[in-house]
Amino acid sequence: MRGKSHLIIGTLSSLEIYLLLSPKIQLNTSTAICLGSAIFFSTFPDIDEANSNVLNKIVNKAKVKNLHKIITYILLILIFYLYSKTDNSLYIGIGFSIFIVGIINKKFTANFLRSFLMFIFLFILSISIYLISKNLPISLLVLVFSLLPLFSHRTLSHSLFIVILLFLALKYVEITFSIYGLSIMATSAYISHLICDSMTKMGIPLFFPISKKNYNISKLRVGTFLCNSVENIIIFILILIVLLTLSFLI
Repeated sequence: MRGKSHLIIGTLSSLEIYLLLSPKIQLNTSTAICLGSAIFFSTFPDIDEANSNVLNKIVNKAKVKNLHKIITYILLILIFYLYSKTDNSLYIGIGFSIFIVGIINKKFTANFLRSFLMFIFLFILSISIYLISKNLPISLLVLVFSLLPLFSHRTLSHSLFIVILLFLALKYVEITFSIYGLSIMATSAYISHLICDSMTKMGIPLFFPISKKNYNISKLRVGTFLCNSVENIIIFILILIVLLTLSFLI
């Protein structure tokens, strides 16, 4: 589904669950943190997609393309310089350098560079969290998340393994810092993303990495009129449900 649909559906779903579990409506810092987490995790699974909105927001695509060009030119100059030390033909050296850089550039694309930078950032963040706070559960969670950009789209990030890990880690944070509803809201938003993606033709590998088989409950094509209509209908129904629940609680 579209990124904005994931965002709205995930937020509304987690909000509804929070309202059902709460004895009364409480507007405080904990509620704000829970809602912010739900918004964040409703789109986070798409961090493994090079052109996803979530990765575009975190790592600027235009700047990475410029960085990719700079790295390519540096590689070309470096390879030519090293080849020149062999005292072989200058023309062969130029051709050899362009050929090698062409092969490297085919694999080391701008999109791969973006994913790699995301991995480095989350990896360093994971180590920093552990060194500063000794919070092993959160450190491990961020460490696993750092691997997601390196995987193919809809693999590890769209599996039950991540859902379970996310819930356990956030439950620890919820208990430690008394943030009621954090684990259920964030995990619900994450699950809503997987459910929405399971409605598409591609489906999701629910039991990855044990099994790479994709499961789906329908075969909608993302971006088509039918898929967009289904997204809008789901959003409309969720809005009605949330408003109805609020009317009983107020």
